[in-house]
Amino acid sequence: MRLSAPSPIVRRIAPRIASAGGDARDYRSCVDGEGRSAAQAAVRTRRWGALFTDVGLALLLTGAVSAATQDLDETSATLMLAGAASVGVSVPIQFLADRHLARAVWQHNARYAVEPR
Repeated sequence: MRLSAPSPIVRRIAPRIASAGGDARDYRSCVDGEGRSAAQAAVRTRRWGALFTDVGLALLLTGAVSAATQDLDETSATLMLAGAASVGVSVPIQFLADRHLARAVWQHNARYAVEPR
């Protein structure tokens, strides 16, 4: 049995996700049913990924400013390496959040799917 979701459902949900209560990244209110737990996991994972990205960029910037104002010493290099590692760790976390979001949208759309004749 193959289920296919009609495209009007996707067109109806996309604007709701884009205007989700002021925070466009918090799309939990746009998905209901079984997709809600996957959407909650997506938001939680996305926030962790954003934290790693922000911390990594701050460390990279701090290390670069330190290296620019002084000689490139061990502290500057360590800060920049830690920042690069943090940004590197954030990439698979963001992909995991995308996976949760795709599952949430699929589960939400599956409620409206019709079996082809």
